[in-house]
Amino acid sequence: MSLYKISVSNSTRKTPPSGAVSSDPSSAGSGTASDSAFEGVLAAGSGAVSDPAREGILTAQNDPFFRPAWYTSEVTQPPPPSSLIFQAFNKKITKLALQSVARHILRSGRVAKHLQKLVSRVSTCYRSAIAQEVPIWMRRESGDAYFANLATCASVWACPYCASKISERRRVELMIALAEAEKQGLKVYLFTLTLRHHKGESLNDLLEGMSKARRLMRNRKPWKAWAAAVGLVGSVRSLEVTNGIDAVDDNGWHVHTHEILFCRPDGELLVAGDVLPMWQSACETAGLQIPAGRGVDIKTGDEAVGDYVSKWGFEHELTKSMIKQGKKDGHLTPWDLLRQFQKTGDEVYADLFREYVTCFYRKSQLKWSDGLRDLFGLGKEKTEQELADEKEKDDWLLGKLTLAEWRIVIKHDKRGEVEVVAKCTQDIYQVKDYIKSLEEVGG
Repeated sequence: MSLYKISVSNSTRKTPPSGAVSSDPSSAGSGTASDSAFEGVLAAGSGAVSDPAREGILTAQNDPFFRPAWYTSEVTQPPPPSSLIFQAFNKKITKLALQSVARHILRSGRVAKHLQKLVSRVSTCYRSAIAQEVPIWMRRESGDAYFANLATCASVWACPYCASKISERRRVELMIALAEAEKQGLKVYLFTLTLRHHKGESLNDLLEGMSKARRLMRNRKPWKAWAAAVGLVGSVRSLEVTNGIDAVDDNGWHVHTHEILFCRPDGELLVAGDVLPMWQSACETAGLQIPAGRGVDIKTGDEAVGDYVSKWGFEHELTKSMIKQGKKDGHLTPWDLLRQFQKTGDEVYADLFREYVTCFYRKSQLKWSDGLRDLFGLGKEKTEQELADEKEKDDWLLGKLTLAEWRIVIKHDKRGEVEVVAKCTQDIYQVKDYIKSLEEVGG
Protein backbone atom coordinates (compact mmCIF):
# COMPACT_ATOMS: atom_id res chain seq x y z
CA MET A 1 0.00 0.00 0.00
CA SER A 2 1.38 3.38 -0.97
CA LEU A 3 1.77 5.91 1.80
CA TYR A 4 0.22 9.35 1.80
CA LYS A 5 1.86 12.14 3.75
CA ILE A 6 -0.23 14.85 5.35
CA SER A 7 1.61 17.88 6.64
CA VAL A 8 -0.71 20.74 7.53
CA SER A 9 1.00 23.55 9.38
CA ASN A 10 -0.76 26.17 11.47
CA SER A 11 1.70 28.75 10.17
CA THR A 12 0.67 28.17 6.56
CA ARG A 13 -3.11 28.00 7.07
CA LYS A 14 -5.61 30.62 8.03
CA THR A 15 -7.61 29.90 11.15
CA PRO A 16 -10.85 28.24 10.01
CA PRO A 17 -14.08 30.13 10.61
CA SER A 18 -15.58 27.36 12.75
CA GLY A 19 -14.32 25.14 15.53
CA ALA A 20 -11.96 22.30 14.73
CA VAL A 21 -12.86 19.25 16.74
CA SER A 22 -10.63 16.25 17.23
CA SER A 23 -11.50 13.11 15.31
CA ASP A 24 -13.51 10.15 16.47
CA PRO A 25 -11.44 6.95 16.55
CA SER A 26 -14.61 4.88 16.71
CA SER A 27 -15.36 6.35 13.31
CA ALA A 28 -11.98 5.84 11.67
CA GLY A 29 -11.65 3.13 9.09
CA SER A 30 -10.88 2.02 5.61
CA GLY A 31 -13.46 3.73 3.42
CA THR A 32 -11.76 2.45 0.29
CA ALA A 33 -8.87 0.08 0.82
CA SER A 34 -6.94 1.29 -2.22
CA ASP A 35 -7.38 4.99 -1.49
CA SER A 36 -4.20 5.82 0.40
CA ALA A 37 -5.04 9.51 0.48
CA PHE A 38 -8.26 8.82 2.32
CA GLU A 39 -6.57 6.39 4.70
CA GLY A 40 -3.91 8.98 5.41
CA VAL A 41 -6.39 11.62 6.46
CA LEU A 42 -8.20 9.16 8.71
CA ALA A 43 -4.97 7.95 10.25
CA ALA A 44 -4.08 11.50 11.11
CA GLY A 45 -6.79 11.56 13.73
CA SER A 46 -6.99 7.94 14.75
CA GLY A 47 -5.79 8.33 18.32
CA ALA A 48 -5.93 11.91 19.53
CA VAL A 49 -7.95 11.54 22.73
CA SER A 50 -9.75 8.84 24.64
CA ASP A 51 -13.29 10.00 23.86
CA PRO A 52 -12.99 12.68 21.20
CA ALA A 53 -16.58 12.50 19.94
CA ARG A 54 -17.83 13.80 23.28
CA GLU A 55 -14.74 15.75 24.30
CA GLY A 56 -14.40 17.39 20.89
CA ILE A 57 -17.94 18.74 20.90
CA LEU A 58 -17.40 20.30 24.33
CA THR A 59 -14.11 21.76 23.17
CA ALA A 60 -15.72 23.31 20.09
CA GLN A 61 -18.37 24.92 22.25
CA ASN A 62 -15.77 26.49 24.57
CA ASP A 63 -13.08 27.33 22.03
CA PRO A 64 -14.22 27.83 18.42
CA PHE A 65 -10.62 27.91 17.17
CA PHE A 66 -9.45 24.71 18.85
CA ARG A 67 -7.12 22.53 16.76
CA PRO A 68 -6.41 18.88 17.60
CA ALA A 69 -2.92 17.96 18.77
CA TRP A 70 -2.26 16.05 15.55
CA TYR A 71 -3.10 19.00 13.26
CA THR A 72 0.51 19.09 12.05
CA SER A 73 1.26 15.47 11.28
CA GLU A 74 2.94 13.04 9.00
CA VAL A 75 0.97 9.91 8.24
CA THR A 76 2.82 6.71 7.50
CA GLN A 77 0.15 4.04 7.84
CA PRO A 78 -3.64 3.60 7.78
CA PRO A 79 -5.53 3.27 11.07
CA PRO A 80 -5.48 -0.11 12.82
CA PRO A 81 -8.27 -2.50 11.78
CA SER A 82 -11.32 -2.55 14.04
CA SER A 83 -14.86 -3.79 13.51
CA LEU A 84 -16.29 -0.66 15.17
CA ILE A 85 -14.09 1.58 13.06
CA PHE A 86 -15.04 -0.29 9.90
CA GLN A 87 -18.76 -0.08 10.60
CA ALA A 88 -18.82 3.60 11.53
CA PHE A 89 -16.95 4.80 8.47
CA ASN A 90 -18.41 2.40 5.95
CA LYS A 91 -21.92 3.19 7.13
CA LYS A 92 -21.51 6.73 5.87
CA ILE A 93 -19.75 5.74 2.65
CA THR A 94 -22.00 2.76 1.91
CA LYS A 95 -25.11 4.92 2.13
CA LEU A 96 -23.92 7.08 -0.75
CA ALA A 97 -22.40 4.16 -2.63
CA LEU A 98 -25.81 2.45 -2.60
CA GLN A 99 -27.38 5.65 -3.87
CA SER A 100 -24.98 5.49 -6.82
CA VAL A 101 -26.04 1.88 -7.45
CA ALA A 102 -29.73 2.85 -7.37
CA ARG A 103 -28.98 5.71 -9.76
CA HIS A 104 -27.25 3.33 -12.18
CA ILE A 105 -30.05 0.74 -12.04
CA LEU A 106 -32.83 3.27 -12.62
CA ARG A 107 -31.01 5.01 -15.45
CA SER A 108 -29.80 1.87 -17.23
CA GLY A 109 -33.04 -0.11 -17.35
CA ARG A 110 -36.53 0.42 -18.68
CA VAL A 111 -38.91 2.15 -16.28
CA ALA A 112 -42.50 3.31 -16.68
CA LYS A 113 -43.03 6.70 -18.27
CA HIS A 114 -44.55 8.15 -15.10
CA LEU A 115 -41.28 7.37 -13.27
CA GLN A 116 -39.04 9.41 -15.57
CA LYS A 117 -39.21 12.45 -13.30
CA LEU A 118 -38.30 10.32 -10.28
CA VAL A 119 -35.35 8.78 -12.14
CA SER A 120 -34.12 12.26 -13.00
CA ARG A 121 -34.44 13.42 -9.39
CA VAL A 122 -32.62 10.38 -8.00
CA SER A 123 -29.88 10.84 -10.62
CA THR A 124 -29.14 14.38 -9.45
CA CYS A 125 -29.87 13.86 -5.73
CA TYR A 126 -27.07 15.05 -3.45
CA ARG A 127 -24.96 15.61 -6.58
CA SER A 128 -26.17 18.68 -8.44
CA ALA A 129 -25.33 22.02 -6.85
CA ILE A 130 -28.12 24.59 -6.79
CA ALA A 131 -25.88 27.51 -5.81
CA GLN A 132 -22.37 28.79 -6.48
CA GLU A 133 -20.91 27.16 -3.34
CA VAL A 134 -21.38 23.86 -1.51
CA PRO A 135 -21.26 24.44 2.27
CA ILE A 136 -20.25 21.66 4.66
CA TRP A 137 -22.35 21.66 7.82
CA MET A 138 -21.60 19.74 11.03
CA ARG A 139 -24.10 18.22 13.41
CA ARG A 140 -23.44 19.44 16.94
CA GLU A 141 -24.31 16.21 18.76
CA SER A 142 -22.96 13.50 16.45
CA GLY A 143 -20.18 15.43 14.72
CA ASP A 144 -21.41 14.12 11.36
CA ALA A 145 -20.82 16.25 8.27
CA TYR A 146 -23.18 16.89 5.38
CA PHE A 147 -23.34 19.06 2.28
CA ALA A 148 -25.86 21.82 1.59
CA ASN A 149 -27.02 23.64 -1.56
CA LEU A 150 -27.55 20.32 -3.34
CA ALA A 151 -30.67 18.98 -5.02
CA THR A 152 -32.50 16.23 -3.11
CA CYS A 153 -35.05 13.78 -4.48
CA ALA A 154 -36.86 13.08 -1.16
CA SER A 155 -37.67 9.50 -2.20
CA VAL A 156 -37.89 7.05 0.70
CA TRP A 157 -38.28 4.14 -1.71
CA ALA A 158 -35.65 4.77 -4.40
CA CYS A 159 -32.89 6.74 -2.69
CA PRO A 160 -30.83 5.34 0.22
CA TYR A 161 -29.55 8.81 1.15
CA CYS A 162 -32.99 10.44 1.43
CA ALA A 163 -34.50 7.29 2.96
CA SER A 164 -31.94 7.47 5.74
CA LYS A 165 -32.63 11.09 6.59
CA ILE A 166 -36.42 10.94 6.30
CA SER A 167 -36.76 7.63 8.15
CA GLU A 168 -34.65 8.84 11.05
CA ARG A 169 -36.79 11.93 11.53
CA ARG A 170 -39.95 9.85 11.41
CA ARG A 171 -38.49 7.36 13.87
CA VAL A 172 -37.92 10.24 16.31
CA GLU A 173 -41.60 11.17 15.99
CA LEU A 174 -42.58 7.58 16.72
CA MET A 175 -40.47 7.66 19.88
CA ILE A 176 -42.20 10.88 20.94
CA ALA A 177 -45.59 9.26 20.30
CA LEU A 178 -44.67 6.29 22.51
CA ALA A 179 -43.52 8.61 25.29
CA GLU A 180 -46.76 10.62 25.09
CA ALA A 181 -48.84 7.45 25.07
CA GLU A 182 -47.14 6.34 28.27
CA LYS A 183 -47.90 9.70 29.90
CA GLN A 184 -51.55 9.33 28.92
CA GLY A 185 -51.72 5.77 30.22
CA LEU A 186 -52.44 4.21 26.83
CA LYS A 187 -51.53 0.61 26.07
CA VAL A 188 -49.48 -0.09 22.94
CA TYR A 189 -49.29 -3.15 20.72
CA LEU A 190 -47.31 -4.13 17.63
CA PHE A 191 -49.81 -5.51 15.10
CA THR A 192 -48.54 -7.28 11.96
CA LEU A 193 -50.51 -8.48 8.92
CA THR A 194 -48.97 -10.71 6.24
CA LEU A 195 -50.18 -12.41 3.07
CA ARG A 196 -49.65 -15.88 1.70
CA HIS A 197 -47.60 -15.57 -1.47
CA HIS A 198 -45.60 -17.58 -3.95
CA LYS A 199 -42.88 -17.07 -6.51
CA GLY A 200 -44.14 -15.48 -9.71
CA GLU A 201 -46.79 -13.23 -8.16
CA SER A 202 -46.32 -9.62 -9.16
CA LEU A 203 -45.55 -7.12 -6.43
CA ASN A 204 -48.24 -4.79 -7.75
CA ASP A 205 -50.93 -7.49 -7.39
CA LEU A 206 -49.84 -8.26 -3.84
CA LEU A 207 -49.84 -4.58 -2.83
CA GLU A 208 -53.28 -3.99 -4.31
CA GLY A 209 -54.57 -7.16 -2.66
CA MET A 210 -53.14 -6.16 0.72
CA SER A 211 -54.72 -2.72 0.49
CA LYS A 212 -58.11 -4.12 -0.54
CA ALA A 213 -58.15 -6.85 2.13
CA ARG A 214 -57.15 -4.47 4.89
CA ARG A 215 -59.84 -1.98 3.85
CA LEU A 216 -62.48 -4.73 3.73
CA MET A 217 -61.56 -6.03 7.18
CA ARG A 218 -61.68 -2.63 8.85
CA ASN A 219 -65.02 -1.69 7.30
CA ARG A 220 -66.78 -4.81 8.55
CA LYS A 221 -68.80 -5.12 11.76
CA PRO A 222 -66.57 -7.74 13.47
CA TRP A 223 -63.52 -5.44 13.29
CA LYS A 224 -65.48 -2.40 14.49
CA ALA A 225 -66.86 -4.36 17.43
CA TRP A 226 -63.37 -5.68 18.25
CA ALA A 227 -61.84 -2.17 18.00
CA ALA A 228 -64.44 -0.85 20.44
CA ALA A 229 -63.84 -3.73 22.86
CA VAL A 230 -60.07 -3.22 22.98
CA GLY A 231 -60.44 0.57 23.21
CA LEU A 232 -58.57 1.35 19.99
CA VAL A 233 -57.64 5.04 19.96
CA GLY A 234 -55.51 5.14 16.82
CA SER A 235 -52.65 3.57 14.92
CA VAL A 236 -49.48 4.22 12.92
CA ARG A 237 -48.88 1.88 9.99
CA SER A 238 -45.74 1.15 7.99
CA LEU A 239 -45.60 -0.78 4.73
CA GLU A 240 -42.65 -3.12 4.16
CA VAL A 241 -41.50 -5.72 1.65
CA THR A 242 -38.75 -8.30 1.16
CA ASN A 243 -37.95 -10.73 -1.64
CA GLY A 244 -36.91 -14.35 -1.18
CA ILE A 245 -34.74 -14.64 -4.27
CA ASP A 246 -31.73 -15.87 -2.26
CA ALA A 247 -33.77 -18.13 0.02
CA VAL A 248 -33.81 -21.91 -0.25
CA ASP A 249 -37.60 -21.80 -0.57
CA ASP A 250 -37.86 -18.70 -2.76
CA ASN A 251 -41.48 -17.59 -2.57
CA GLY A 252 -41.12 -14.22 -4.22
CA TRP A 253 -42.28 -10.92 -2.77
CA HIS A 254 -43.32 -10.81 0.89
CA VAL A 255 -45.57 -7.83 1.61
CA HIS A 256 -46.50 -7.03 5.20
CA THR A 257 -47.66 -4.14 7.36
CA HIS A 258 -46.60 -3.27 10.89
CA GLU A 259 -48.93 -1.12 12.96
CA ILE A 260 -48.52 0.38 16.38
CA LEU A 261 -51.96 0.27 17.99
CA PHE A 262 -52.75 2.68 20.85
CA CYS A 263 -55.56 1.49 23.15
CA ARG A 264 -57.29 2.78 26.24
CA PRO A 265 -56.12 1.22 29.51
CA ASP A 266 -59.58 -0.19 30.24
CA GLY A 267 -59.79 -2.04 26.92
CA GLU A 268 -59.67 -5.80 26.53
CA LEU A 269 -56.35 -7.52 25.87
CA LEU A 270 -55.54 -7.92 22.16
CA VAL A 271 -55.35 -11.54 20.98
CA ALA A 272 -54.18 -12.46 17.47
CA GLY A 273 -56.62 -15.36 17.34
CA ASP A 274 -59.54 -12.94 17.55
CA VAL A 275 -58.39 -11.03 14.45
CA LEU A 276 -57.20 -13.95 12.31
CA PRO A 277 -60.69 -15.06 11.11
CA MET A 278 -61.47 -11.47 10.09
CA TRP A 279 -58.21 -11.22 8.13
CA GLN A 280 -58.69 -14.60 6.47
CA SER A 281 -62.22 -13.70 5.37
CA ALA A 282 -61.10 -10.32 4.01
CA CYS A 283 -58.23 -11.90 2.05
CA GLU A 284 -60.56 -14.49 0.55
CA THR A 285 -63.01 -11.77 -0.54
CA ALA A 286 -60.12 -9.80 -2.05
CA GLY A 287 -59.14 -12.82 -4.17
CA LEU A 288 -56.00 -13.62 -2.18
CA GLN A 289 -54.84 -16.91 -0.74
CA ILE A 290 -56.21 -17.48 2.77
CA PRO A 291 -53.43 -16.72 5.29
CA ALA A 292 -52.35 -19.38 7.76
CA GLY A 293 -52.06 -18.80 11.49
CA ARG A 294 -49.04 -16.56 11.03
CA GLY A 295 -51.10 -14.08 8.99
CA VAL A 296 -51.76 -12.04 12.13
CA ASP A 297 -49.27 -11.36 14.88
CA ILE A 298 -49.68 -9.17 17.94
CA LYS A 299 -46.87 -8.33 20.33
CA THR A 300 -47.88 -6.86 23.65
CA GLY A 301 -46.17 -4.27 25.78
CA ASP A 302 -44.06 -1.14 25.62
CA GLU A 303 -40.82 -3.11 25.38
CA ALA A 304 -41.80 -4.99 22.22
CA VAL A 305 -43.11 -1.86 20.49
CA GLY A 306 -40.17 0.25 21.65
CA ASP A 307 -37.73 -2.33 20.32
CA TYR A 308 -39.43 -2.25 16.91
CA VAL A 309 -39.43 1.55 16.76
CA SER A 310 -35.79 1.81 17.85
CA LYS A 311 -34.83 -0.48 14.96
CA TRP A 312 -37.20 1.04 12.41
CA GLY A 313 -35.93 2.71 9.28
CA PHE A 314 -32.94 2.75 6.98
CA GLU A 315 -30.23 3.50 9.54
CA HIS A 316 -30.79 0.31 11.52
CA GLU A 317 -31.15 -1.79 8.38
CA LEU A 318 -27.88 -0.34 7.10
CA THR A 319 -26.12 -0.95 10.40
CA LYS A 320 -27.19 -4.59 10.30
CA SER A 321 -25.83 -4.91 6.79
CA MET A 322 -22.38 -3.86 7.96
CA ILE A 323 -22.25 -7.02 10.06
CA LYS A 324 -23.66 -9.43 7.49
CA GLN A 325 -24.77 -8.72 3.94
CA GLY A 326 -28.38 -9.77 3.49
CA LYS A 327 -30.46 -11.84 5.85
CA LYS A 328 -29.61 -15.33 6.98
CA ASP A 329 -32.75 -16.76 5.40
CA GLY A 330 -32.07 -15.15 2.02
CA HIS A 331 -35.03 -12.77 2.15
CA LEU A 332 -33.69 -9.45 0.93
CA THR A 333 -34.82 -5.91 1.62
CA PRO A 334 -34.79 -3.45 -1.31
CA TRP A 335 -31.43 -2.12 -0.08
CA ASP A 336 -30.12 -5.71 0.02
CA LEU A 337 -31.06 -5.96 -3.67
CA LEU A 338 -28.78 -2.99 -4.33
CA ARG A 339 -25.95 -4.60 -2.39
CA GLN A 340 -26.33 -7.88 -4.23
CA PHE A 341 -26.26 -6.12 -7.60
CA GLN A 342 -23.23 -4.12 -6.49
CA LYS A 343 -21.48 -7.34 -5.49
CA THR A 344 -22.51 -9.63 -8.35
CA GLY A 345 -23.65 -7.42 -11.23
CA ASP A 346 -26.54 -9.86 -11.74
CA GLU A 347 -29.36 -8.06 -13.56
CA VAL A 348 -32.00 -10.10 -11.73
CA TYR A 349 -31.43 -7.95 -8.65
CA ALA A 350 -31.65 -4.78 -10.74
CA ASP A 351 -34.93 -5.94 -12.30
CA LEU A 352 -36.40 -6.63 -8.87
CA PHE A 353 -35.31 -3.22 -7.57
CA ARG A 354 -36.91 -1.49 -10.56
CA GLU A 355 -40.14 -3.45 -9.99
CA TYR A 356 -40.10 -2.44 -6.33
CA VAL A 357 -39.57 1.27 -7.07
CA THR A 358 -42.31 1.21 -9.72
CA CYS A 359 -44.85 -0.35 -7.35
CA PHE A 360 -43.99 1.70 -4.23
CA TYR A 361 -43.82 5.05 -6.02
CA ARG A 362 -45.96 7.61 -4.18
CA LYS A 363 -47.06 5.17 -1.48
CA SER A 364 -46.95 6.35 2.13
CA GLN A 365 -44.05 5.14 4.24
CA LEU A 366 -45.98 5.82 7.45
CA LYS A 367 -49.71 6.35 7.86
CA TRP A 368 -51.07 8.00 11.00
CA SER A 369 -54.76 7.51 11.78
CA ASP A 370 -56.90 10.64 11.90
CA GLY A 371 -56.37 12.79 14.99
CA LEU A 372 -53.51 10.73 16.45
CA ARG A 373 -50.74 13.25 15.75
CA ASP A 374 -52.80 15.98 17.43
CA LEU A 375 -53.41 13.70 20.42
CA PHE A 376 -49.65 13.42 20.91
CA GLY A 377 -48.89 17.07 20.16
CA LEU A 378 -46.95 16.34 16.98
CA GLY A 379 -48.80 18.81 14.78
CA LYS A 380 -49.06 18.66 11.01
CA GLU A 381 -46.93 16.00 9.36
CA LYS A 382 -44.05 17.37 7.29
CA THR A 383 -43.67 16.37 3.67
CA GLU A 384 -40.84 14.09 2.63
CA GLN A 385 -39.21 17.00 0.81
CA GLU A 386 -39.32 19.13 3.97
CA LEU A 387 -37.76 16.30 5.99
CA ALA A 388 -35.07 15.67 3.38
CA ASP A 389 -34.05 19.35 3.37
CA GLU A 390 -34.34 19.90 7.13
CA LYS A 391 -31.36 21.22 9.06
CA GLU A 392 -30.97 21.02 12.83
CA LYS A 393 -30.89 24.39 14.57
CA ASP A 394 -27.63 23.58 16.35
CA ASP A 395 -25.74 22.57 13.20
CA TRP A 396 -22.70 24.71 12.48
CA LEU A 397 -20.87 25.66 9.31
CA LEU A 398 -17.43 24.12 8.81
CA GLY A 399 -16.70 25.89 5.52
CA LYS A 400 -17.58 26.02 1.85
CA LEU A 401 -16.40 24.20 -1.26
CA THR A 402 -16.15 25.94 -4.61
CA LEU A 403 -17.99 24.48 -7.57
CA ALA A 404 -14.61 23.45 -9.00
CA GLU A 405 -13.85 21.48 -5.83
CA TRP A 406 -17.33 19.95 -5.85
CA ARG A 407 -16.89 18.79 -9.45
CA ILE A 408 -13.74 16.93 -8.35
CA VAL A 409 -15.69 15.22 -5.57
CA ILE A 410 -18.40 14.12 -8.01
CA LYS A 411 -15.89 13.10 -10.68
CA HIS A 412 -14.27 10.64 -8.28
CA ASP A 413 -17.56 9.73 -6.54
CA LYS A 414 -16.11 10.58 -3.11
CA ARG A 415 -18.99 12.32 -1.38
CA GLY A 416 -19.00 9.86 1.51
CA GLU A 417 -15.24 9.98 1.90
CA VAL A 418 -15.24 13.78 2.00
CA GLU A 419 -17.95 13.77 4.66
CA VAL A 420 -15.91 11.32 6.71
CA VAL A 421 -12.75 13.42 6.37
CA ALA A 422 -14.76 16.45 7.55
CA LYS A 423 -16.06 14.48 10.53
CA CYS A 424 -12.61 13.14 11.32
CA THR A 425 -10.66 16.39 11.05
CA GLN A 426 -13.33 19.07 11.58
CA ASP A 427 -11.05 21.30 9.48
CA ILE A 428 -12.11 22.75 6.13
CA TYR A 429 -8.49 23.10 5.03
CA GLN A 430 -7.74 19.41 5.47
CA VAL A 431 -10.95 18.64 3.61
CA LYS A 432 -9.78 20.81 0.73
CA ASP A 433 -6.36 19.15 0.84
CA TYR A 434 -8.02 15.76 0.55
CA ILE A 435 -10.10 16.89 -2.44
CA LYS A 436 -6.98 18.26 -4.10
CA SER A 437 -5.24 14.91 -3.50
CA LEU A 438 -7.99 13.14 -5.46
CA GLU A 439 -6.74 14.76 -8.65
CA GLU A 440 -3.11 14.12 -7.74
CA VAL A 441 -3.66 10.45 -6.86
CA GLY A 442 -6.52 9.62 -9.23
CA GLY A 443 -5.42 11.69 -12.18
